[in-house]
Amino acid sequence: MRNWLWAEDFARAIDLVLHAGARGEVYNVGGPDELENVEVVRRILAACGRDESLIEYVRDRPGHDRRYSLSADKVRALGWEAQVRFDQGLERTVAGTATTSGGTRFARASTASTTSGSTGGRSARPADSRDF
Repeated sequence: MRNWLWAEDFARAIDLVLHAGARGEVYNVGGPDELENVEVVRRILAACGRDESLIEYVRDRPGHDRRYSLSADKVRALGWEAQVRFDQGLERTVAGTATTSGGTRFARASTASTTSGSTGGRSARPADSRDF
């Protein structure tokens, strides 16, 4: 499970903390969407019009953390809120990638993993990242 945040929203949070944050304080910045990595892979495939047969499930690495998340309450108290939800950001990313790569595939896909849900504690990654 990961916490997802649009890069421009993160940059706005950093700017706000630099200008309005208290010196010496720590401000975590997290997005409003938590998703398992395998769900991210599924949504990428769907956005690209591809099916889940491209997912290859592999064993999880030993000691793998089940969840990475944090509270953004302090930066929200300064007035920050994420403006771009995960699905909106994915839509923008796919549209931008299609424009820059001729619309046929991503230049590179990263590995995604999960430790819960229907994968039974296994990791998932696109079987052949060159194909989408």
